[in-house]
Amino acid sequence: MNTLKTICFILILSMMGYSIQAQTPCIGGMAAGYPCNNVDLYAMIPLADMGSTGANDIWGWTSTVTGKEYVLIGLLEGTGFVDITNPTTPIYLGMLPTQTTNSTWRDIKTHQNYAYIVSEAFEHGIQVFDLLQLDNVTNPPVTFESRTTFDGLGTSGAHNIAINECSDYAYAVGTNQCSGGLVAVNISNPDNLTFDGCFSAAGYTHDTQCENYIGPDADHFGKEICFNSNGNSGYDLAIVDVTDKTDMTLISTTAYANRVYTHQGWTTEDQEYFLMNDEIDEGSNGHNTRTHIWDIRDLDAPAYMGYFESVNASTDHNLYVKGNRAYLSNYSSGLRIYDLSNISSASLSEVAYFDVYPSDNNVGYIGTWSNYPYFESGVIAVTNRSEGLFLVKYDLCGDGTLNCNGTSLVCGGSTCTPCTRTGCAGVDLNINFDDNPNQTSWEIFNAEGDLVASSYGTYSNGLANATEAACLADGCYELVVSDTGNDGMCPRRTNTVLTGISISTIGIGGVFNGIPRGSQMCGDYTLTDANGVVLASGGGRFGSSETNTFCIANGVAEIAYNPENLDDAIQTNNNNMSGMTLRPNVATDQITLAHTLTSDQALQWSIIDMNGKVIRQQAFNSNTSQIDINVSDLQSGFYFMQLNDGQQMLTEKFIKN
Repeated sequence: MNTLKTICFILILSMMGYSIQAQTPCIGGMAAGYPCNNVDLYAMIPLADMGSTGANDIWGWTSTVTGKEYVLIGLLEGTGFVDITNPTTPIYLGMLPTQTTNSTWRDIKTHQNYAYIVSEAFEHGIQVFDLLQLDNVTNPPVTFESRTTFDGLGTSGAHNIAINECSDYAYAVGTNQCSGGLVAVNISNPDNLTFDGCFSAAGYTHDTQCENYIGPDADHFGKEICFNSNGNSGYDLAIVDVTDKTDMTLISTTAYANRVYTHQGWTTEDQEYFLMNDEIDEGSNGHNTRTHIWDIRDLDAPAYMGYFESVNASTDHNLYVKGNRAYLSNYSSGLRIYDLSNISSASLSEVAYFDVYPSDNNVGYIGTWSNYPYFESGVIAVTNRSEGLFLVKYDLCGDGTLNCNGTSLVCGGSTCTPCTRTGCAGVDLNINFDDNPNQTSWEIFNAEGDLVASSYGTYSNGLANATEAACLADGCYELVVSDTGNDGMCPRRTNTVLTGISISTIGIGGVFNGIPRGSQMCGDYTLTDANGVVLASGGGRFGSSETNTFCIANGVAEIAYNPENLDDAIQTNNNNMSGMTLRPNVATDQITLAHTLTSDQALQWSIIDMNGKVIRQQAFNSNTSQIDINVSDLQSGFYFMQLNDGQQMLTEKFIKN
């Protein structure tokens, strides 16, 4: 079938209300009639199938209960929800109607198990939507309802919303509050959003990205920073410290020549560079698509480095960064994927694309509005404003090889590595502990904060191992090692992170996430790759929890626990067995606290959130060695349990499901 016939066939299917359900590789520069390079097509859902006449922004969410992947697509009439767990046969589940009137502009972000939706529709506010109900849809499509609505954005609604999932704050921009600047909304309780402050010193903000800062500028390390694209306000890139919501401060503003309308941007994952799009410069200045590059290693003095110019003239829109790739939605020329390996030299290169608007690559506002590249399965969701939703996959091999259980085959391979976990790249992680006379646990969290593997055990009978296989996709993870025993009989050692490897060490020292350390653990652990190369190591003497991040790719990572001064450690624990355990590690309704403290004073347990805030505490008799605590009313997320006898404090982390 030639290209013209293919396009006609697709249009006929669309008019008849059928989705394209073909898993089509990109071969010879085409996939089902759409121009492509190294991007394969899974499926396409026409707007008519979603009961809509126009699409705009898009986001994604993965269920913390079932692991299913969902697309959240902004539509003229509301927000649509699509189950893409099987990307070749996506299921449109239904729509949450707009809060007030239809609107071309709608933006969606997620935090934990909730979606937060804004629009420029009159008096729209923020819709709060409980995403877990998507797991239970049995007869789609359905009409959904908001859990609640926040009305504190003024009559104009909002152009956009950003969420920093580390701080429990959403930032609405483009409202009629505070000159259109940042509006900080506390979303820690989705049923009671609060207006906690705003920022107007840089005028109107069109879009923003807000993060906890871990970049190279020591003056701002650990603060909460927003990187603002400020339209034509005169503050092209405005960097704002939003740590104190009642006193947000402008760190710097930087302009560049021939700016027309700075639209949106995203930092690289190391927060050293910022990529920005200017939505109007192509049409106004008469050049091809330009992606602007900033050096932000000094937040007080960002440097404009230049731009990458595409071979196409299309108007650019939203872009996002994942790893060393940038995923751009450039209206008429579609999804474009850039390699960022040489960004330090202000050099980008296009490595892949999928054009959802084959008619032309001209300046204008028809074609793709946005994309979402963060699904663990590797599926990329792309909107076409006038046609619908496209599900595609970046073909790393570049040979037309499609997928195996949602993931690309290893280049040159012909079979899939067996794996029971949906969306897994077939990487095994083996955990080994030896000779620990007390309770030890390990947990692995992915980049989104989801618990993907864990184990615990009490090893008191000499040599013992606890080994469990975990199926992890390529990427970066957080390893948390916890122990309740050994009160400091081994020498203090410094955790090691080898240079040249993308690893960081978190929480080493006297305080872990603002919570004083309790008992000490004697021993070492190491994380090695498939070739035995050490990626990260720790131990010696550390407190109840220690966290490292590590990255894996196509191999086996092993953590080996090797106690140091074992005889001293065992003797110490025989003489003074003091500790605390929590079970289960992942709690739904109840958690059981057990302890071996011997004190003539009353004990007190406290539950502390990730911001260090005590949200509940209670005293109890020290003769009670075990107590059941109801946690059913806690929001889903990470918490610390702290036990205090007046002389020492023991701390353990748990997860509320």
